[in-house]
Amino acid sequence: MNDTQGCVSVGGSTDGMKPTDKDVEGRTAIEPSAQKGNCTEVSGLRPVSFSEGEGRQAQPDEEIKGATAAIFGWIGGKRLLREQISRFVPEQDIPFKARKIHYYVEVFGGVAWMLLYKPRWFMYEIYNDANGDLVNLFNVMKYHPHELWREFRLMPDSQEMFDYFKTNRPITDVQRAAACYVKYAHSFSGRGETYAFKPNSMTVLARKILALAKRLDKVAVTQDGFERVIKRFDRENVFLYLDPPYYGCEHLYDATIGTNDHIRLRDMLREFAGKFALSYNDHPAIRELYKDFRIETITTRYSALGTDRKSVNELLILNY
Repeated sequence: MNDTQGCVSVGGSTDGMKPTDKDVEGRTAIEPSAQKGNCTEVSGLRPVSFSEGEGRQAQPDEEIKGATAAIFGWIGGKRLLREQISRFVPEQDIPFKARKIHYYVEVFGGVAWMLLYKPRWFMYEIYNDANGDLVNLFNVMKYHPHELWREFRLMPDSQEMFDYFKTNRPITDVQRAAACYVKYAHSFSGRGETYAFKPNSMTVLARKILALAKRLDKVAVTQDGFERVIKRFDRENVFLYLDPPYYGCEHLYDATIGTNDHIRLRDMLREFAGKFALSYNDHPAIRELYKDFRIETITTRYSALGTDRKSVNELLILNY
């Protein structure tokens, strides 16, 4: 097996948001009013907004049903594996108040496919990533979804816009969040390097922003390195989910991590007081590093960069 074995990829401002209830499919959406020069009236949908139900404001603690979609695809994202991984998360059949685990922490959050798979994993949830642009995007989706939507409505879907954000730094946090979306959502394999034209439904994007704002309502969003996060939550009532850059594939990620970091991560997890589940590519070096832990092999189908979809084994490493 070579060093890249298992490296895979997954394949504006509007001032008129019309208050509504739900669209014809029963899901919330936003229909911006037409604005001269940039927006087109959306037809075929009943107007919607961040309000739900008949004339009442949605409450933050209302039940969310099912999984929430991530804002865009991500290199190594767990969309295809999260159902299998979820079977290994402890105490999911126990009522919240009776659980010994109180905290769910995603150390390498990415676009949070695992976090978003359930309405809530444990009483407290923490999303963390070292990528400041991603963290800012999550904070803006949580606290300023209306403003983010308005920014999207002013941004044409074009290679010129993609190239502009590669060389120009946005001024505000909302602009930075929108630029982050353009960078990753409109690039090959979500790597943020080369522009890739993709059909872009503003209605679907609106629904995603609405759903994510609601799902993130009680999630703490942090930006830190894995060492500080593991030290901070080194307690028996914590469950960590970790999905680091894969071994031998570090060059595919927007992160700085090398061989010594993989070893340091293993050493920290060996002493961790709580429970953890760790995703990795099936590489001999990783099997050797974690030979003293429980290792489960799970299989999915990915499209490696520029290749057809194929069956791939991945590892889920557990300390319980």
